[in-house]
Amino acid sequence: MPRSATGRSTKPANAGFTLIELLAVIAIMAVLTGLVVLSTGDGGREREIRQEAERLSALIHLAREEVMLGASEVGVAFTRHGYHFQRQQLVNEQTLEWRDITADGQLRSRSLIDQDLELELSVEGRRVRLETDPEHPDPNVFLEGSGEITQFELTISDTRERDRGVRISGEMDGTISLERIN
Repeated sequence: MPRSATGRSTKPANAGFTLIELLAVIAIMAVLTGLVVLSTGDGGREREIRQEAERLSALIHLAREEVMLGASEVGVAFTRHGYHFQRQQLVNEQTLEWRDITADGQLRSRSLIDQDLELELSVEGRRVRLETDPEHPDPNVFLEGSGEITQFELTISDTRERDRGVRISGEMDGTISLERIN
């Protein structure tokens, strides 16, 4: 084999990969991609529903803590496609009504219709018929200064696939739990 003055081979080294090596890498990548897609399924949609349930749970915790620290009682009004955090407000000299909390950006009303999500509610073991979009919905769940909340079970589900969703359960002691439903 010819050598240069420095003692190295003058024959050019083979640069690159063989066709078999490239095909093997492509095949491995295809198998791995297929496994990832199969293992996640439509995890994106399920993740969206779970995130919305976690958001609502966190907001209920926040409102409960505010009430326990001295704020006035909070009610949560659920509609078929959303929820409203409310406090009693003096409407005229003699009338108190539950109205949406508008001063607090975190406890603002939320609509889930654009996300194709639907709510079903049971309060203290009885199913509640939720209206689609009432002007002033009445609260279904109450958060009291003692830390107690109305016992409830709320299901957030995909409007297209009703068996896909998350159930939020609230107990009188303020405990809130989430459970995936199939």
